[in-house]
Amino acid sequence: MKLRTLLLATFIFFTFQTVSSAQANNAKRLDAVKKASAIKADTTGWIQGGGIGMDIGQLAFLNPKLGSGENRFGFGGAISYFANLIEDRYYWSNSFSLNLALQKLGSGVIRANSDEKTPFQKSIDELRINSKFGYAISKESNFNYAVDFSFLSQFTPTYNSKVDGGNYLKNIEELETSLASKIFNPATVIFGVGIDYKPTPTWSIYLSPVSYKGLIVADDDIAALGIHGNPWNSPTDFENTDNQIGGLLKIGYSGNLVPERISYNTSLGMYSNYLNNPQNIDIDWVNEFAFKIYKGLQLSVLVNLFYDDDVLVQISDSDAVGGIKRDPDGNVITGKRVSITEQMLLKYIYVF
Repeated sequence: MKLRTLLLATFIFFTFQTVSSAQANNAKRLDAVKKASAIKADTTGWIQGGGIGMDIGQLAFLNPKLGSGENRFGFGGAISYFANLIEDRYYWSNSFSLNLALQKLGSGVIRANSDEKTPFQKSIDELRINSKFGYAISKESNFNYAVDFSFLSQFTPTYNSKVDGGNYLKNIEELETSLASKIFNPATVIFGVGIDYKPTPTWSIYLSPVSYKGLIVADDDIAALGIHGNPWNSPTDFENTDNQIGGLLKIGYSGNLVPERISYNTSLGMYSNYLNNPQNIDIDWVNEFAFKIYKGLQLSVLVNLFYDDDVLVQISDSDAVGGIKRDPDGNVITGKRVSITEQMLLKYIYVF
């Protein structure tokens, strides 16, 4: 992606999630926290909370009419947890999230003369951990010395099929599946030291001029595939880790667009690898629009955008099997592309 385009996007869009907290034994403050998505850092102490979201879709037939279609069942969920501390001149914010969804199309066995039942396919699988510690330059200053850590991977294994292009949770010989990914394969770790500017409790701008980024593919069999961005020359000549040094910019916003009705949380991370094509900026942009229904119950729309100049992604093709481009042998065709994910969840949030 062009540096000029990405810098322009920075000024156009809101972004990044900032963290704040309130005193745990302050009943009035906690009640305010439950009613608002943005937590103002006006008191001290720990505040913790989490959310559980579900996405379920189902369609079933018994002796269907011609042209009716086929059975469909899908379910997914998102689990999130945060623990934030603010004391005097320092703060420590931590968050964990897991987003997983599965679907089954059709019923019965996968083909004639087979005992293998129609399996579930993966729709989304994303595991994130973030932590940031900051110390104010002075009691009156909005600038903080800060250390930031983030981790991105997945939770379950993925077996990719050459027959129908599906991503399955287990190996299915009849579908010619092969293991393509699992936890820590790949995983991205970023660690940086810099300055965090917090002009208001809802905004954060973090800049680390020198930060470390590691792309990890721990399993040799998966690393040998050369599909996750690890250094690779051939199935016998590869490395499990790509170590990078670069600059990191994070911009974040967390607040209400409509008081006590619609909230918006967003986090934008932009990373430039000084060692390889620094003009091509890696992007990790996470957005959540939440429409409050009743107390802690809300409808959430998640939209994530991802681009890594060293990571190849599957290329979408509406005319291909499974919607993904493949070569004549059925292997997935990959390339450098922007990856966009959208999900809608019915979510319950609890703060304690």
